[in-house]
Amino acid sequence: MNSIACVLTLLSITVLANPVMCQEPEASDPVLASPHQFRVLLDNEHVRVVEYTLRPGERDRWHTHPPKVSYVVSGGELRIHMADGTSFPATERAGSASWMDALPRHYAENVGTTAVRIVLTEVKAARKQSDPEHMHTSTSSSAVIDTLSVMKPVHEFVASFNKGDATTSDAGCAHVTSIVDDFPPHEWYGADACRMWMQSYRDYTTAHGLADMIITLGDPRHVDVSGDRAYVVVPASYTIEVHGKLVHKTNSIVTFALQKGAATWHLTGWAWADG
Repeated sequence: MNSIACVLTLLSITVLANPVMCQEPEASDPVLASPHQFRVLLDNEHVRVVEYTLRPGERDRWHTHPPKVSYVVSGGELRIHMADGTSFPATERAGSASWMDALPRHYAENVGTTAVRIVLTEVKAARKQSDPEHMHTSTSSSAVIDTLSVMKPVHEFVASFNKGDATTSDAGCAHVTSIVDDFPPHEWYGADACRMWMQSYRDYTTAHGLADMIITLGDPRHVDVSGDRAYVVVPASYTIEVHGKLVHKTNSIVTFALQKGAATWHLTGWAWADG
């Protein structure tokens, strides 16, 4: 056997005996792990802004994320794979923005037909308080999946409301929904509750000189998941024009109930309490 053959044979034996050698590198920084998908736009002492692009059929490599704000420029369908073998679908909607705490080791694949483009703003002060490298994979993955998948329709509903998009916000509601809010008639229930609530809101704001309400959600205080049901409590603030004057309100609380369908979670009810 010549020397080249010997080397190849030894390498084959080594790789078979040590399959870990064939695994992807352990780079945690997404920019280092997948430089073709993650591109740095800005990096200073306060934030790092990264542009993420994933085309149909592509997947990125294993990585983690520090706490960040995500803004979806171009939407599509992703599937997120966690290190413990679990995965979940993620529908990214153009124009939506959300805050996300540190995310442990995972990778994403584009299972849709459109390129997904997201601008990620990593907040360095928050990074110091939450290190994804030291999160316990098996326990944190389940909690992260629950929080991400449950909060996603909540953020999408609020983003649609802020844009005045009644069709998209209505699509996030379950077939039967129950709503309690601080304008009359204060309660809406049934198969058409979301649409009726939106119409009541528009009638009330028009009659009282109110316009352009923009809601901002804080970090959720509770995300409790029991099987296909979930309960969310989240603080909220908002701005609204009152007879042409901009007013800022804080310390509101929104409570959501959700049910998991075949592909995603849907809002089965919510209650708003003004601060």
